[in-house]
Amino acid sequence: LIPTRRRRTGDPVDPDDTETPIFVASVAVAPGYDISKVLNRDRFLWPYNDLLMTGVKDHFVVRNEALLRTHDSDAVDRMLSASSLQEIADAGASFAGYGNSTQYYDDTNPINDIGDIATPKLLLNAIDDPCCNIGNLYETSPYPRHGGRTYAGMIEETEGGMVAVTYTGSHCPFLCARGRWLPFVEDPLTGGWMLNSWADQVAIEYYRAALDVYGHRRFL
Repeated sequence: LIPTRRRRTGDPVDPDDTETPIFVASVAVAPGYDISKVLNRDRFLWPYNDLLMTGVKDHFVVRNEALLRTHDSDAVDRMLSASSLQEIADAGASFAGYGNSTQYYDDTNPINDIGDIATPKLLLNAIDDPCCNIGNLYETSPYPRHGGRTYAGMIEETEGGMVAVTYTGSHCPFLCARGRWLPFVEDPLTGGWMLNSWADQVAIEYYRAALDVYGHRRFL
């Protein structure tokens, strides 16, 4: 869902507004921030870049090669010869309807509007994340409109954005064994065992708190 206009956190919900989607809150686990760089080898580290690149080429490009070549054969060649996940994303911009990767990132990169976060949002990042490097959060934006600020600083300045950074958590699991021998808990749906994710617990706590604080944004 892409809003057609921005809405600030304190704005009341207009029941007659059918254009702008309204959510009470949202959570992003292990975001990479500037997607024009996040998949480069110096950020999306070995061996994960190689492991996933092989899978992406096989599953998305090779399996659909004949069809993709009818649209942009040069892009297919660049994707198959890519040496990083970022090069695959750059080359594949035409399959998303864009003339080149610059147009694609200008239109879709989340950091373009990072200072305009309207929906209350919790972002979770781990220092030991090998796929979305923690440096992505603290780097100084190279874009003139951001005035030399870091992405962390711009999020801090928004009304509804906050970031939680942990020492461990890797890329998404955030396994937690606190108060137990192993990081497992009972699955409430099946009665079996499931991994105990700190991120899951925090997300639920955040949504509960958001319902109390931002209840005026509810649409159900």
